[in-house]
Amino acid sequence: MVDVKTTGLAAFLLAIASVGGAEQPNAFGFYASLTAATDYMFRGISQTSNRPAAQGTVAVEHTNGFFCGLFASTIDFDQATDAAVEADLWLGYRMEAKQFAELEVQIVRITYPDASGQLSDFTEFHGAVGKSGWQVAVDYSPNVFGSGEGGLFLSLRRDFRIKRHLVFSALIGRYSFEKSALGPNDPWVYLYWTVAGEWSRAGWLLGFSYIDTNIAGDEMFGGGEAGLTKGRLVFSISRAWNSG
Repeated sequence: MVDVKTTGLAAFLLAIASVGGAEQPNAFGFYASLTAATDYMFRGISQTSNRPAAQGTVAVEHTNGFFCGLFASTIDFDQATDAAVEADLWLGYRMEAKQFAELEVQIVRITYPDASGQLSDFTEFHGAVGKSGWQVAVDYSPNVFGSGEGGLFLSLRRDFRIKRHLVFSALIGRYSFEKSALGPNDPWVYLYWTVAGEWSRAGWLLGFSYIDTNIAGDEMFGGGEAGLTKGRLVFSISRAWNSG
């Protein structure tokens, strides 16, 4: 699963490499995937009320450093909203800084086309610095989940390519909010961590991840969503295509 909101371009490029296994000879590179997952987790919170999700990704990158894409997933927040689909659009740019580090900036528009109630569209800004498999990232939204309040996510990520077709990663992050961003009595900050692996072969990708936080689900969204942040294993299977 290519979760651009969580992993940014680093995981996207790893996914392309794992499917194609060769450098792209053309100026443009194209990537698409269809995924079935046992859950859709966004920074440690289930977006499907602990149920499976169907997802799709379409992305384009250029050798000049610009990239864009679309990610869509089924969602389910029970009584909080009747939204059934999330669709995210992103545009970004990455560059090498004098062969010292890789810099990345990105703007993401998170939308809920059929939402009503408490959920509405919002924009998030992403910046990251990476080197030798490490990445430090900052993500900020002035209107997280359409609440009118800000949300700041700080993360440290490490990617490991064990073999050509096998990739592992680990991430720890801190998500903080302004007052009432998620609910009147919700915590303003929490920690989130994940360990993940992905195996690819002939355009098929099998993924797993263990995801957890330091908060209980009934502390979030006004106390009515117990279990949404409980630690769990998530499994996924994807069919991916790329050209370039």
